Amino acid sequence: IHETEEGSFPEGNDGSVAVIHGQAVYYEILQSAGIRGYLWNKLFKKDLIKSGFDESIAQCEDLLFTAAYCEQVSKAVYIRNPLYHYVRKNKSDEYSYTERDLSLMDAFEKLYSLYLVKAPEYAYIPEKNALKTYIHFRARGKLVREKDSILLTKIDRGIREHFFRVMKEKRISLKTKGNICITCLFPGTILQGKRKLLQCRNKRGIWES
Repeated sequence: IHETEEGSFPEGNDGSVAVIHGQAVYYEILQSAGIRGYLWNKLFKKDLIKSGFDESIAQCEDLLFTAAYCEQVSKAVYIRNPLYHYVRKNKSDEYSYTERDLSLMDAFEKLYSLYLVKAPEYAYIPEKNALKTYIHFRARGKLVREKDSILLTKIDRGIREHFFRVMKEKRISLKTKGNICITCLFPGTILQGKRKLLQCRNKRGIWES
């Protein structure tokens, strides 16, 4: 249940049970609005945990952990019951960022590398997310007039590395590809518009899937 200043918003809590088999688990932790890679909505078997958190990553480290854990899993069970209250706040209009925020780029690169080996069928999803993350920080860099040439080079290199493969991927919608292209062309303007739209949606209890 999402808790906000505007009220409480349940998310698909109908009590149903889903059993997810094999490599489909890798897909669900990236695509399912309810399952995702969070830790707080899961129970893990202790004897199946083979590695801890990557301490070089401060964003999406839970998703990396969950993806690594999936290697040990033959099936997973998801129960749609409201057992957790998640307090959410609207994003501010602040576009600055910290080293912690920037580690999100490295997180998606590591996730993409993991999927190439463990779940290549779904590797296009973290690659798309990696590209969108690079573009996102490029936009924020424009708005805060970023001067760090090393950071800007890293962002531009990441965009070049993933852009054409994502554009060629048939399983990615034309809408998503168009969104990526427009944001590349007008990074600052598009980011500001998206932020305002997202804040309006959040007030109505609508969250990004």
